[in-house]
Amino acid sequence: MKLVSAPYTYGYKDKKLNKVKEKIKINKKQKGTHLIVYPFLGDGLMEIFSYEHLLSSCYSSFWNDIIVLGIAKDKEGALELVVNIVQDIYDSDMDFDIKGFFGM
Repeated sequence: MKLVSAPYTYGYKDKKLNKVKEKIKINKKQKGTHLIVYPFLGDGLMEIFSYEHLLSSCYSSFWNDIIVLGIAKDKEGALELVVNIVQDIYDSDMDFDIKGFFGM
């Protein structure tokens, strides 16, 4: 799992966010956290997953393909982040080029 250089965030203060990012890097559980990821299972703009769900063994073969675009404290925050990301991409005139927008 990789994080983009500047993931969108919701619901975490800086100090706590840094701890959450470190847990994600070492695959350690973080209860309640939801991730906005670049689609690794099919087509689309983005997908939302519970971080704990992504840690399950059924995703282990995809682990290196997962690119985190956003980190939210809860599912509602993740939905708000998706809206913010889509709006920012639309405002940038990048024609919904997620990879280009995040510099991937």
